[in-house]
Amino acid sequence: MLALKNHLIAYSDGSADNVKTKKGGYGIYMTFNNHTKTFSEPCKQQTSNNKMEIEAVNNVFINTKNTIYPVLIFMDSDYVYNCAIGNWKRKKNVDLWDKFEEITDDFEEKGGKFKFFIIESHINIQNSTKVNQAYKKFVSKNTKENIAYLKSITDKSLKYVFTEILKGNHIADGAAYRAKSKAERKVS
Repeated sequence: MLALKNHLIAYSDGSADNVKTKKGGYGIYMTFNNHTKTFSEPCKQQTSNNKMEIEAVNNVFINTKNTIYPVLIFMDSDYVYNCAIGNWKRKKNVDLWDKFEEITDDFEEKGGKFKFFIIESHINIQNSTKVNQAYKKFVSKNTKENIAYLKSITDKSLKYVFTEILKGNHIADGAAYRAKSKAERKVS
């Protein structure tokens, strides 16, 4: 069994009503040595799902900038995952990707280590599912209920996630992409 001690685990998710209102928000559920913290925020202007997914990951780094422990970031966005690790070119949302570069560069310069993990959306991984539901609720109602909802999440599902990691499923290391020069990482 993989020990979770001294690893900061973050589930990030963003959501937006891309059709009607264009309202959106993001949220993060983080756990560290049996302590949990949640963050959620609405977007003040019209937005898209992809923008909110990027904002969620950016805010993981902002909220962990002083940690000395490895940060494991779980997301269900193929777009953010593949752009973050360098598999896909970053043609849209360049301002948010520039912010991502700045934040992650700063994080690494301070000695921070991180890995990205992709998980399927809406599968029965409790933390991911609850986070996703909370943000959809947040977008539709714009209430503070989601904060209480997120606090109710337990960490039992992490066993499943880390079993998959040990099997080598859906793992990406941010460091491999980050090792490229800044020029190689730029959007083309």
